[in-house]
Amino acid sequence: MTNIKDVKLNDKIKFNNHFHTITNYEIDCSNMKGEVVDISSNNDRNYKYLEIEVKLESDKHCKDLEEWENCLIFVFPDDDHYNNVEVEVIKEKED
Repeated sequence: MTNIKDVKLNDKIKFNNHFHTITNYEIDCSNMKGEVVDISSNNDRNYKYLEIEVKLESDKHCKDLEEWENCLIFVFPDDDHYNNVEVEVIKEKED
């Protein structure tokens, strides 16, 4: 298993047990697969962040995620409650 913070761009991943918060409710994304479609970071000394965007393969939550184009967004340190999210890397990015 790999921590969500350690995935690489274009990795195909599968969530283990994961509930993702959307505005004021949660959606169950356990055992869902997706692709890491964007990773951005900033090392500004006043505010450092890491943002990871995972596009889900399934349309199960597409209505809930419509605003985000069926993607789950993780922003650290704002989303520190996701620090322990573990995923299975199904296919690593090919160099």
